[in-house]
Amino acid sequence: MDPDVRVDDEWPLRLSSSAQVKAAEAQLGMRFPQGYEAFVTRFGEGVIEPSGLRVYPPERVLHEREAWRQRIDQYWFWDGGAQTLDKARAR
Repeated sequence: MDPDVRVDDEWPLRLSSSAQVKAAEAQLGMRFPQGYEAFVTRFGEGVIEPSGLRVYPPERVLHEREAWRQRIDQYWFWDGGAQTLDKARAR
């Protein structure tokens, strides 16, 4: 394992398969970011520190995407110009 990677024993290890990632991409009609498949097939769900970036497995992405879109619609407050993720892209 990479010396910069620490697996927290408090998180249950539930790895995703490449087939699950590809099935979710097909259902979503888009590709996950580069490195996503490698991460979820090796480490499963987790948090990348120190940024606090959460990485969810494909099934959770599919299951929670509508609720996420509703939260974005209700609570979006970022408006930082071209360097900031815009609301439409976040949805």
